[in-house]
Amino acid sequence: MAQAKWFDGGDVVVMAISEYSIGSVEKGYKHHKDILSKIVLFKDYENPEAHISSGMRLYNELCSTYQTWCDGSVTVSITIQDQTVNM
Repeated sequence: MAQAKWFDGGDVVVMAISEYSIGSVEKGYKHHKDILSKIVLFKDYENPEAHISSGMRLYNELCSTYQTWCDGSVTVSITIQDQTVNM
């Protein structure tokens, strides 16, 4: 699946990644990472705090959703970027 360049450039990015290894002792192990969910939010300039509180709410929901994930470990991360341009 191709990703657009703007997909990583949001103001808040919430991701859940599953990590697991497949293989055997004889053939070796391969480490895999699968993106289970990725949510990108953009700043609302009328209400600048809304995107951060929405991102934190989504982060907490993903943590509780993937807490009992059966296929390996799941890492939930949030990235908040707050950039302004002075004119």
